[in-house]
Amino acid sequence: NDFMRGYELYLNDGLPANLFASGQPNFVSPVRRVPDNSDTVVVTEVEPQFVRYIKLKSIINAGYEIDELEIYGTGFVPEAAYESLPLEMDDESVWGSIRWIEHTAGDAADSGVEVRVRSGADDTPDVYFREILVGGVRTGLSTEDDQGNALTEASYQRLLREGRAVIKQTDADNWSGWQLVANGEGLSLPAPRKFFQFRVDFANQSLDAARALARLSFEFDPPPVDALIAEVTPAEAKIAEVTTFTFVARADNDSGRDGFERFEIETPAAVTAVRSVELQDASLNVIARADFSLADLLNLPVRDGDFVLESVADDHFSLALPRVTASGTRIKVIFDGAVFRYGTRFQGRAFTTGVDLPLLSDGGDATPDIGTNDQLVRVTLSSQIAGDVQAQPSVFTPNADGANDFTSIEYSILHLLTASPVDVSIHDLSGRRVRSLPVDDSINGRFRIAWDGQDDSGKLVPPGIYLIAVEIRSDAGTERSVGQVAVVY
Repeated sequence: NDFMRGYELYLNDGLPANLFASGQPNFVSPVRRVPDNSDTVVVTEVEPQFVRYIKLKSIINAGYEIDELEIYGTGFVPEAAYESLPLEMDDESVWGSIRWIEHTAGDAADSGVEVRVRSGADDTPDVYFREILVGGVRTGLSTEDDQGNALTEASYQRLLREGRAVIKQTDADNWSGWQLVANGEGLSLPAPRKFFQFRVDFANQSLDAARALARLSFEFDPPPVDALIAEVTPAEAKIAEVTTFTFVARADNDSGRDGFERFEIETPAAVTAVRSVELQDASLNVIARADFSLADLLNLPVRDGDFVLESVADDHFSLALPRVTASGTRIKVIFDGAVFRYGTRFQGRAFTTGVDLPLLSDGGDATPDIGTNDQLVRVTLSSQIAGDVQAQPSVFTPNADGANDFTSIEYSILHLLTASPVDVSIHDLSGRRVRSLPVDDSINGRFRIAWDGQDDSGKLVPPGIYLIAVEIRSDAGTERSVGQVAVVY
């Protein structure tokens, strides 16, 4: 007879808007109110919903006992996370791509998954602190728990459950910070490192929607040398203007690894010239050199002695060189190129035969001849997105005689962080559009597209002056840049 004679049932989803400032749930109104209960076993159902807190309140002034409370749910929780243990490789490693397989339940638009990774030098990626409070005011931090023992993950979690003020941070001296990655993306984690860790965060907006990871894999290989330190000069350049850069990378290899014989430099756009390449020993003496200043970049590869300029692409150029094994060996490359946004990074990539993944260079003091200690090049800040538009040749004759039948439209995109829609179109002097040229979404760089003098119907346009409009639609708005070209017969 000592059961609850009347009750109210409250639910709270735990969202910040439904909590007090103290973090306690704010139960506003009951989802079920029974003032005259006569059942010793109560079964009550509510509409499926996200619930974090439950409150059962007696509304009758009479004693009672609850023998058992069972809660049954359906669907998927709104948030979940999985953090792997630090994974130890057999050797210090460089990183390749990461991939995973996702399974989806319900509407895919109502669920999401984020994967983050980091690399480190040991198996303890985090450091823990306990706040020292005096009168509710923080007076300091301690790396020990309230019993004087060093804080660990287990004691941190215990204090966290108890509502104690504790802090968890990445050990920045030995580990990189978490990086959000996309499926299939190449990892840009610090390397070589021996430990790898990943974290998966799941979020669902409805009870019947969720995602799961069936498999996650990543690539790794041993590095060709212990480390690659690089810097570039000048540290500042005018945006979209061709500049001569000097890039120096120093190989550290005290452990005697196999070394590398191919080297790439990542660039924001295709370089216009590679002037020279040289190897220097640890004392800065030149031990080998090549001159590519007269090389035709459209007709590669080109050899000069033991060096080969293999290729020039839109985002890098590649060199073959004598194998680099000795610690302190420097690679000095002088080349011409342009930058298209603030904080452009030139990064070296060292490859060795039989290993697919390169060792990426880190910024630092590679040589006393350069004082930047960095791989970043800055430009004058500007809000301009659409750069200049030019046609080469500026006058052409599309009459199918094999000479000047096409013009190459060149344009620049500046300061974008993500690819954005681009529209390239040809207009007559009245402003009427005569031709739309297909262009993929683009990010910063210098781009080219050919025009054959035809309109959208495939007919040759009349002779005259035509305007070239390049329109870029980004988060900052739409911006247009205009050039001109002449058609003659």
